[in-house]
Amino acid sequence: MQFQWSMPTRCFFGHDALRRHGEVLTSLGKRAMVVTGRAGAERSGALTGVTTLLDALGISWARFEQVEPNPSLETVLAGARATEEFAADFVIGIGGGSPMDAAKAIAALVHNRDPEALFAGRYDYPVLPVVAVPTTAGTGSEVTPYSILTDHGRGIKRSLSAPVLFPAFSFLDSRYLDTLPGPSLVNTVLDALSHAAEGFLARRATPLSDTLAMESLAIIGRHLAGLAEKERDPKLLDDLLYASQLAGMVIAQTGTTIAHGMGYGLTVHHEMDHGYANGAIFPAFLSFSMVHQPDRTTAILAALAMDGLEAFQDAVTGLLGPFPKIAAERLDQLAQAASQTANVHNTVPEPSLSDIRAMFTATFG
Repeated sequence: MQFQWSMPTRCFFGHDALRRHGEVLTSLGKRAMVVTGRAGAERSGALTGVTTLLDALGISWARFEQVEPNPSLETVLAGARATEEFAADFVIGIGGGSPMDAAKAIAALVHNRDPEALFAGRYDYPVLPVVAVPTTAGTGSEVTPYSILTDHGRGIKRSLSAPVLFPAFSFLDSRYLDTLPGPSLVNTVLDALSHAAEGFLARRATPLSDTLAMESLAIIGRHLAGLAEKERDPKLLDDLLYASQLAGMVIAQTGTTIAHGMGYGLTVHHEMDHGYANGAIFPAFLSFSMVHQPDRTTAILAALAMDGLEAFQDAVTGLLGPFPKIAAERLDQLAQAASQTANVHNTVPEPSLSDIRAMFTATFG
């Protein structure tokens, strides 16, 4: 048995995590750029928690609040300029995956001015430290070395990936999920489910990542049925945030599969929420996996307490509703784009273009 494992982020999990452990931020410097979307950080209370802490610690801060869903290359370049002008020592990302991913890209671009070099894996100059404060239970970005950006010029999503992008510290307080709208909670939980399951099926899966994936799926499985109707009790939100963190730790090691590669086109060209897109495509992806990895696919369904693929399909449809129909010509284009993503090579076996087209058709045809 041989495998590698690296998870350098120091995580603080629990209510009042910022208040109880926030003094560690003084080790990062005296000036912080706070990166958020336009509403979620304020609604959740996380922004107030962070800025109150920074003021108490005597750390000066500025806010970059222009991050949109599926953050663009243009946005993070603007954020990097603002961060440089403020002379920030570190960057804090507050929100879902978009603000946290944007915070990592901004931290990298302050001194590394050429985004193409970063996409190619060349980090010639230091990356500012990143702190992550998630307000959703889905992306796991607080424990991954990834930043997914939309390149509107090319009409695709592109990934920054380097060990230096792991956050230095993450603060996970499930109370910040309490004001998350119901559809957003569902979508982000399905995103976490896809992370754990894809990591379990990925070519780069390891025995340790498998253990975390199964634990994450078992927690999600306890809450998946009727998730949209469940009351927001503290135990539920703690469970979901913990499962999301575990799933993020999984893909930090394994990467994702073609299911994510297919979702990227749906978010860029059809403006679907990332978690919604992943959730919608996942029953078809598990059907593909059942043919080629039956034992592992069966283990995923068992962990989710699902009695077969049909039960899983019914659960997902019950949460997301009927999926939109997409014209056959457009599905061909989406399949062609997905077939060119690196995710193909991490899928067992590598799906053909016709395989990908069949999964799209089964979902949106």
